[in-house]
Amino acid sequence: MADARADHVSNVSLVDVSSAVDGHGVCTADPWIFSGEPVPDTTLAADAGDVLSAKACTDAIRSAADCASLVTRADEAEKNLQGYVWRAAHPNLAGQRAIAALVERQLRGRV
Repeated sequence: MADARADHVSNVSLVDVSSAVDGHGVCTADPWIFSGEPVPDTTLAADAGDVLSAKACTDAIRSAADCASLVTRADEAEKNLQGYVWRAAHPNLAGQRAIAALVERQLRGRV
C-alpha cells in the first residue's frame, strides 16, 4: 500500500482478510483453506514418526545419545511439518466466499 501511495495510485483499497477464515483453518474440522502443495505420504509419515519417537523417550533415558538424536530429528521434523502445511495454502470454495463477503463488507464501510 505504501508503494501505491508513493506512486500516487488512489484507486486501490487495502482490505485485511486475515480474519475471513477464523475457525476454519487448515487443521480444523471444517477447513476453508487447503494446502496446495502435495507432499508424499511417506515424507509425512517419516516426519511424524520422528516426532512420535522423540515423545516416547522417557525422562530416565532422555540424556542417552539415542534419545538426544531423536529429539534433534523431531525438532527438524516439526519444522518440516509446519512448512508443508503453510508453504502453499489456498482458500477452497467456502473460503473464497468468506473472503469475498469480508471484502464486500469492508468496501461498503460496514466493518
